Amino acid sequence: MSATKNPPAIKSMTGYANAATESPFGRIAVELKSVNSRFLDLSFRTPDQLRAVEGPAREAISSTVRRGKLECRISFAPTAAQDDALHIDQAALARLAVAIDAVRAQVPHTAPPTASELLRWPGVLRQRDEAVDEAVSDAPDGDDGSAAHPQTHPQSLNGAVLKLLGQALADYDASRVREGAQLSRVMLEQLKGMESAISTLRQRVPELIAAQKQRMEDRLREALTAAAPAVPLEETFDRVRQEVAALGLRADVAEELDRLGAHVVECHRVISAGGAAGKRLDFLAQEMNREANTIGSKSLALEQTRAAMDLKLLIEQLREQVQNLE
Repeated sequence: MSATKNPPAIKSMTGYANAATESPFGRIAVELKSVNSRFLDLSFRTPDQLRAVEGPAREAISSTVRRGKLECRISFAPTAAQDDALHIDQAALARLAVAIDAVRAQVPHTAPPTASELLRWPGVLRQRDEAVDEAVSDAPDGDDGSAAHPQTHPQSLNGAVLKLLGQALADYDASRVREGAQLSRVMLEQLKGMESAISTLRQRVPELIAAQKQRMEDRLREALTAAAPAVPLEETFDRVRQEVAALGLRADVAEELDRLGAHVVECHRVISAGGAAGKRLDFLAQEMNREANTIGSKSLALEQTRAAMDLKLLIEQLREQVQNLE
């Protein structure tokens, strides 16, 4: 018999983590922070010499994060020895020069770029270890059938950055799980409040409708008796009873309470199932708000109106928490 697997954790879309290390190439730091968003929106802030890590970094983050506006900031401070190891990529500079000549041929009055501008162009000024890694990656496969890659080679600067990113991503995800657990506890309390309100309304609404119908019948009987109508009193009052009964049917909210209760049960199920529950819970909150509005619009007594307002407040509080969930 296999062990029961724990459901995936509900995660918040907001999170933060940072990690730093002293590598043979220099000091590397990674910072991850995110806020709410309807979809996954990734942005990177990396130095030019680390542009190559953005692709694998995006893949690593996307495998863990589904929604949220996330910023990944990577910084690198090379050691003195690494600073001395900077060199100009002649091939990249030659390609850039060809492109500049083509532009100036079309637009002769364009000012030529300065030396500092040329050095800032991505790929022109590079670390020597990157060049060595690329030379290894371009070489034929070894006897074991493996080939090194500049983004994953364990001795490369890019490899060190991606390893550190993995550590930061684990801390970031753990922070989202902790916040998600707290949000789940808050939502369960709000659902408990809704269940209590629904139970009270189930008991009180029929009593409120019956009391309202009785008051209307009593007042109409008094008015008709005082007016001494030409039509026999009982015949007239039979018609009154029909109208009052129709009013009671229109004011009945049993179906709305049933649907609202079903939505609350589904919210419990979604939270228990875990995982990316935000969109589903947001939809359920919208549907619950619709039912609460109908209950309020059918109200025949202040007590029912207040109960409907309490329900709407709980639903809105629930939805505010849901907006933070992945």
